[in-house]
Amino acid sequence: MENNQSNFKTQPSKSYPLFTAMSSIICLIFSFLTLSLLISCVKQKNNRKPPLVEQNKTLETNFGKPTRMMMLQYKKLYYKKPFPYAIIFYYSNGVYKIISPGENHYGLYLMEGNKEKEYQIRYMSIPSSDWNDNVAYHHLRFDCSKGIFQQQAITDADKNINPQWGYFWEKENSFDNPTELQWSDDFVAHLGFPKYRKE
Repeated sequence: MENNQSNFKTQPSKSYPLFTAMSSIICLIFSFLTLSLLISCVKQKNNRKPPLVEQNKTLETNFGKPTRMMMLQYKKLYYKKPFPYAIIFYYSNGVYKIISPGENHYGLYLMEGNKEKEYQIRYMSIPSSDWNDNVAYHHLRFDCSKGIFQQQAITDADKNINPQWGYFWEKENSFDNPTELQWSDDFVAHLGFPKYRKE
């Protein structure tokens, strides 16, 4: 019994060389796929177009659905903007356009409050020649029962603009695209807004 145990020897597996070869082939295939994926990612990154604002130096947006338009009649004016009337065109995605005898630009707005009673709107214009190629911030409070608004404005060049006020009227906005709209007496008359209101 002891002799049998001492003479017993473990025979090497005949499949070991085959297993080693297959493992090497699998590793080579995996390495090739990984390298191919890496090269593909690098090509996509190099071919990717930069964002629109970097590519064309412009920023584009769309107008939402037209909601309403508003005429403002200022009774107290800012001396750098001596225009007693202005019309604002509002759109559902927070975009607005404003025109007056000396203004024509766009911006973004956010409304808060009850449109039937009292509400407030904050406006941030986009850079335009109306504000020396910069922006302007306006905060208006509207009292619907009196038809009066109060305004506070801030610009980069003037942080201490005195409060302003005036009258306002609202109508439904029927202009899907206001890009061609400009101030003129005939156009204002066509809109049907009153031209003035006595105090």
